Amino acid sequence: MKKLLFPKAFVLTVFLILYSCSAEEEPTPPQSVVTPEPEPVPTPAPEQYTLTISTGEGGTVSTEGGTYDEGTEVTVTATSAEGYEFTGWTGSDSIQNSLSLTVSGDLTLVANFSPEPVSSEDKFELYYPLEVKEVSRTEIENIYSTSAAKMNSRNAEILTIVYPIGDFISDGGDWDAGFSTFETILGADAISEIRSKLTEWFTTNTDIPDAFLSEVVEEYMVYVEGGADLSSHFGVTESARLVMIGAPTSMGVIDFKKVIIHELYHAFQQDLESDSCRDLEEANPDSNSKWLIEGAAEFFAQTHAEELGFTGTGRSALLETALGDYNELVSEGAESPASLGPNATTAAAAIYLMVLKGYVQESVIFDGSLFYDCARENEYGSSNSNLQFIKDNWFKINSDNGTYTFQSEIVN
Repeated sequence: MKKLLFPKAFVLTVFLILYSCSAEEEPTPPQSVVTPEPEPVPTPAPEQYTLTISTGEGGTVSTEGGTYDEGTEVTVTATSAEGYEFTGWTGSDSIQNSLSLTVSGDLTLVANFSPEPVSSEDKFELYYPLEVKEVSRTEIENIYSTSAAKMNSRNAEILTIVYPIGDFISDGGDWDAGFSTFETILGADAISEIRSKLTEWFTTNTDIPDAFLSEVVEEYMVYVEGGADLSSHFGVTESARLVMIGAPTSMGVIDFKKVIIHELYHAFQQDLESDSCRDLEEANPDSNSKWLIEGAAEFFAQTHAEELGFTGTGRSALLETALGDYNELVSEGAESPASLGPNATTAAAAIYLMVLKGYVQESVIFDGSLFYDCARENEYGSSNSNLQFIKDNWFKINSDNGTYTFQSEIVN
């Protein structure tokens, strides 16, 4: 039995050795190669551009712009103020008030506005039967609309009658006011139309009884038919104002336009027909009202005329005229050549000095609000010590190569 078992044990041992060897000799599988992911390429920052948006007088814009990424969509809307209309953009050909932009570079835009054309809703009516100095009806309407647009508010219906008169005939006339008599050159039809227009306007805008209406109308027609050289504002009521201008052939075209501005400003002075304000003025023998009223109207007329491009107007021009008037009074031996009164130009110089000294804000002259609540008596009455300085110094004016200014020692 031992002989038989040995070979089996040997064979088993050899098999185990062989199996073990064959297992160790199997090939090793190849290692996998991992390729690294590439680093992401950063996206470049977008270009940035500046959009600058502003507005001229008469409106607002929805945004003033800023810095934007290239390709940004931006919408800007221009909105006109009361009395103005949008007219277009500086920096864009678009005529629409709302503008959509794709930012692609720096851009500057300005929204432009202009006063709305005159209409009956503007409380203004012009009767202009015969052209004066080749000044068109449209130009007179533009003078009105640009002047009215500056006002803080307007509450009066204004009828403006402008007509030509001829050559000088004599001082005075068939009237109490200090107008001279000139040749009447209006025809009978034009005179009749003015009478009809006055009758219609008084009927619509006043409470004058019918029994007295014709008499009232004739009080004004005497100037038209008599050739009076009137340039006047008549405060019929607080809410009804009449401006009448008879322009002689001797009147220059710039003076003609400036007179229209001056008289229209009086129609914007709301407290001129206030009973309470008039009572204060009449009760005060030292009232400053007359020269404040006239001076503000002339200061407005000179400055606005300059804005409209009328040559020979503006602050320097009014000082030149005021100094000339003062020197003329001195040469004539006037007792008080510096006295302020109804002379519009010398009063305008005084108003200008008040502005420079900070005694009154220029803005309340330009928007008419100086004459809303009787400030001329309440704030700028005889008890206002600053006005004595103005009365003592308004005529101290220098000329330097044709430019007129106040002497530096009275301004500083």
